Amino acid sequence: DVLRDLADALRAYIVGQLLTMTVLAALTAAGLYILHVPYWLTFGIFTGLVAVVPFFGTLLSTTLPALFVLGGPGGGTRALYVLLLGVVIHLIEGNLVSPLVMSKKIDMPPVLTITAVLVIGKLLGPLGLVVALPILVTVMVIVRRILINRIERYDLPRPRGPQRE
Repeated sequence: DVLRDLADALRAYIVGQLLTMTVLAALTAAGLYILHVPYWLTFGIFTGLVAVVPFFGTLLSTTLPALFVLGGPGGGTRALYVLLLGVVIHLIEGNLVSPLVMSKKIDMPPVLTITAVLVIGKLLGPLGLVVALPILVTVMVIVRRILINRIERYDLPRPRGPQRE
């Protein structure tokens, strides 16, 4: 049962990650289209794909279109706008879209997902950023299935909240 629940939770995580990548790709493509960047759709899709690698993917997907427009007319200003667009979109994705999608798909509070990424990223470095949420999903399934079921099965005393009269 635990392995089945773990497989279901990890499948939901992968679907959530794909959804987040799609939103990121769409926002980037739309922003680059508005800024009249050539190959805006290609850059948008590329941004969605490299989102799997949290820090370096973001850096590469923001810098590449900016370098591409640097040589054209008004290059410096346009490159700055493209960089600013990339920063804003990645901030929206990292702080709003990803935590909300993950909280819906894998039934975890956004604060817990953000905390897990920060803590595991600090402990394991760049690799920790990639594996933080799968580790969190695994731990949560184990906690829910084993510990909570044991508490319910043996009817252990539960902590009581404030008493109301």
